[in-house]
Amino acid sequence: MKSHLEVEAKTVELAIEKACIDLGVSKEELKYDIISYGSSGIFGIVGAKNAKIHVEKSITADSNSIVDEIFNDEPKSETIKQKAETIDNEKLSKETETVEEIDIDYDMLLKVGIETLEKIIFLITKEANINSSVKDNTLFFDITCSDPSSLIGRKGRTLEAIDYLVEKILNKRQKNRIHSRIDVEGYLEKRKEKLISSALYLADKAKRLKKPMSMGEISFNDRRDVHTLLKKEGGIKTRSVGNGHYKKLIIFPQNGNEENKDAENK
Repeated sequence: MKSHLEVEAKTVELAIEKACIDLGVSKEELKYDIISYGSSGIFGIVGAKNAKIHVEKSITADSNSIVDEIFNDEPKSETIKQKAETIDNEKLSKETETVEEIDIDYDMLLKVGIETLEKIIFLITKEANINSSVKDNTLFFDITCSDPSSLIGRKGRTLEAIDYLVEKILNKRQKNRIHSRIDVEGYLEKRKEKLISSALYLADKAKRLKKPMSMGEISFNDRRDVHTLLKKEGGIKTRSVGNGHYKKLIIFPQNGNEENKDAENK
């Protein structure tokens, strides 16, 4: 059984985030088509229009609990947790069967990915070289160029936009969901190292000072990495706060006092 709805927000990314929250799914599970990218109008006031997406989702029981686990939320009960694990295992089993039944033409996808990237890169900078590879159902594209900052953008947002477009194009070519990872001059690895170092430092500070610490606004993928990393640390919890693709990530000590409970729910 499928559900259909249209979701509006100021930007496409905000509409996607809103749809994920409303339907209780992760961004990877969401199936959608962009109806309108919206417009800021004149000076961002007159004639402004929201972006709009059309969303389709298969309805399954207790899907919200799976999303809660991604963001480190506690299940409401042991029964719900067990159901979520059962659903997760069934979905994983079905995905595995699908991969076995349908051959993915990685050579074709890599070729399409490189051709798409070359067209995008040519519009931004020149003299770029692209190396590609495949691992664990993910297509990797490593770019070297004369002007890496123009492809990376402020806080890596240009690179994220390019990756988003390429992944959408690749997934139009075949049935199985695949992921792409585009890097420029080793930027992603350097950013991840800084992210891990900052997360561990703030986690230690939160425990020492017994006060919540904020990592500022970071992307969905970065938040997921931090949630996963700090889940292994004792004495702290993490929470995403805000709306849109970029949200604040709060790290707070888990000592049961009311101050920290309030921080968790802000």
